[in-house]
Amino acid sequence: MEKVRKRQEERRDETSAKLRAATISLIADRGYVNTTTTEISKKAGVSRGALLHHYPAKIDLIVDAAAQVWRQAIVEVQTLSGALGRGELDIDGFVEGVWDRVFQHNSVTMTLDLMSAARSHDELRERISGHLQNLFKAYDEIADQAFAGSGLSQDQRRVLVSMTTCMIRGLKLQEQMHPDPAMTQAIRDTFKIMLQQVIDSGDKQSLLPEPGKLKLKVVGS
Repeated sequence: MEKVRKRQEERRDETSAKLRAATISLIADRGYVNTTTTEISKKAGVSRGALLHHYPAKIDLIVDAAAQVWRQAIVEVQTLSGALGRGELDIDGFVEGVWDRVFQHNSVTMTLDLMSAARSHDELRERISGHLQNLFKAYDEIADQAFAGSGLSQDQRRVLVSMTTCMIRGLKLQEQMHPDPAMTQAIRDTFKIMLQQVIDSGDKQSLLPEPGKLKLKVVGS
C-alpha cells in the first residue's frame, strides 16, 4: 500500500512538473494573456482533465509555475553565494553562474510578463506578491554568506548581491531587445572587474558606502 501511495505521489509530482514547464515556456513565448490551459495541456502531453484535477483554475497553475521559478532562483543564488563565500568560486564564476543559472531566458521573460499583467489583474498581483517578497527576502539573507572574508559589512554585501541581480536581470532584458553577444559579454566582464575592485579595496567605504549614507558632491558647489 505504501508503494502504491508513493508511486501515486510521484506521478502527481511528474504531472505538475510537466504542466509548470509547459506554462513557463508558453508564457515566455506568447505571454500570460495569450496562454490557454488547452495549449498548456497539449504542450505538456497531459490530458485537460488531468490538468484541471491538479489546477482547477488557470491562475492556480500560473502562480504555481511562477513560484517554482522563483524558488529555484533562490536555490541557485544560495549555491553560488555559498561557494563564493567559501572561496570555491571566484567573481567570474559567480557572475557567470548568476547569468546562466538564475536568470534564464524563459524565467526572466515570464516574470516580466506576469508583472505587467498583474498591474490590471488584482488577484494575480495579490497571489504573486508574497512569492516575490520571499524571493527578495532570500536575496538579503543570501548576502550574509556571500563575500565572506571580504571585510564588507552585512549591508554592503547585500548591496553587492542586489546590484548583481539587478544588473544581470536588466542585461538579460537588453539581450532580448537587442542581441549583441560581444557587447553583453563585455558588460559582464566590466561588472566583474568592478566587483573585484570593491572587494580588493583597502577603503571599502569610498567604493561602497553603507545604504542611506551616500553623499554626492555637486560640481561647482
